[in-house]
Amino acid sequence: MASRGDGPLGVLVLAGVPLRATLPEEVKAGETLRLTVSEVSPERIVLRMDAAAFALAAPAPLPQAPPARVGVDERPRRRRGAQGEEATVALRFESAALGRLDLRIEVTAGTVRAVVAVSPGEPYELADGDAGGLRDALAAKTARQAAVRVVPRRDPLDVYA
Repeated sequence: MASRGDGPLGVLVLAGVPLRATLPEEVKAGETLRLTVSEVSPERIVLRMDAAAFALAAPAPLPQAPPARVGVDERPRRRRGAQGEEATVALRFESAALGRLDLRIEVTAGTVRAVVAVSPGEPYELADGDAGGLRDALAAKTARQAAVRVVPRRDPLDVYA
């Protein structure tokens, strides 16, 4: 688990993608969890903790950097498209190690597509190097054909004379 707020909400990182989740109180930040998919729907994915693995797992050392943050840039939307119903969401992930990653996900009846915009340089190389892992994880978790594209993010530039 990447981070935990007050109450039951926290952030899990699955295949490099941060996800907001409702978690049991005994789960602490930095722990590695063994999870099993128990339900998948267009609205949510339900994961169950393997209690035996949780009891035996040693907590990972807490990172020195501040915890990663996840924000919603565009709330989930549904619309009728050429291929039927489509759903999209745009997320922002910020961490000390990678900087800001912008993640846009689109789900249709048979596909899930993700575009990850990252800063040029090392963050781009890391994200691009694991794009196949994210694609495989999305395909496995959604039972849809998945595609992932990593692009360099272009930040605005203010110039004054």
